[in-house]
Amino acid sequence: MRSLKTFLVVLVLGAVLPGLVFGIATSWWLARQMQRTAEQEGQAIAAQLGDSVGEHVHLVSSAMKTLARSPSLGEDDL
Repeated sequence: MRSLKTFLVVLVLGAVLPGLVFGIATSWWLARQMQRTAEQEGQAIAAQLGDSVGEHVHLVSSAMKTLARSPSLGEDDL
């Protein structure tokens, strides 16, 4: 016959262990979800920044081309 101490230890482990395993699994899953969300948001921000920089470069390039066609600049008449 088992002792009362052994029975109580098994009873406590049987009650605590499933909750502990569930808590660890849930925490791991939530951390993974947060990591995926952060990666997706980072990629979206990088894409927006790339588009913004590309648009700015296009505008500056257009302005430079317009200035390059100016006859006054060609004659050093500023």
